[in-house]
Amino acid sequence: MAEGIYKRKRKTGGYTYQAKIRKGKKTVVSRSFDSFAEAKAWHAEMMAKLNRVSILFRVRRISRLRGG
Repeated sequence: MAEGIYKRKRKTGGYTYQAKIRKGKKTVVSRSFDSFAEAKAWHAEMMAKLNRVSILFRVRRISRLRGG
């Protein structure tokens, strides 16, 4: 399974997939999908976006302000 994609069981039966991007212990972005392929595509897209914008660095800075 690709990093950051979690399979969740639904009460109504079936599964839902949650794509998460984490930095250290903090979740930067997350979203749920019905299909694994969808989650994977979104995850890859967001990773590319975050690496460009490097929100990841910003998150680190913010967490430092909070004394994390």
